Amino acid sequence: MRVNQLSAITVTADLLEQNRTGAVPSTVHWRLVCVETDAVLQDWTSVSYSSTYGDDGAVAESEATIEVSAALHEMQTTDKSVERKALVVSCDKDLATEYNSELVYEVQRLSGR
Repeated sequence: MRVNQLSAITVTADLLEQNRTGAVPSTVHWRLVCVETDAVLQDWTSVSYSSTYGDDGAVAESEATIEVSAALHEMQTTDKSVERKALVVSCDKDLATEYNSELVYEVQRLSGR
């Protein structure tokens, strides 16, 4: 995925158990890091999630919607036309049951900026 510099995005994270059914974590957090500079652009931030249930009453799917603001897509370098960002989602952060997922995407520098 590639986004323009200083553009906001919305990311929907599917929260799944190993058997691919919807997870029911106690917490969901996210953070954003610039891969090029290792700068933490957004420290751990909690986010709520929603679940849908099947006819049997079991969780069918769970998802969290993460709003990444335009300000977080400000370029961190001066010599690159594209920077990679890593969006990390953590379920049950700091618990024995913690599991994480990472989405790496690109931010394109706009000419004249």
